[in-house]
Amino acid sequence: MFLHQVPLLYRAWLPAKVIFKGPNENVIYLTFDDGPTEKITPWILAILKSYSATATFFLVGKNAENLPDLVSRIVAEGHTVGNHTH
Repeated sequence: MFLHQVPLLYRAWLPAKVIFKGPNENVIYLTFDDGPTEKITPWILAILKSYSATATFFLVGKNAENLPDLVSRIVAEGHTVGNHTH
């Protein structure tokens, strides 16, 4: 289902970074859950960078605490971060 016009109530709840595309635009939204991890996350970041793509990373709080440099890299490379759990 495609909403041509998003109801005002939903717009108030959604973050400012959400962009609503028209029905004729090809868009893929990438999300990754349960990271960061030392082996997989850098590999994903390298692939995304090679395509000039961004994604949303939903991080596990304990993993993020243990790998703060990797979290900083995710943000520095223009990706969005969400809290999966702590």
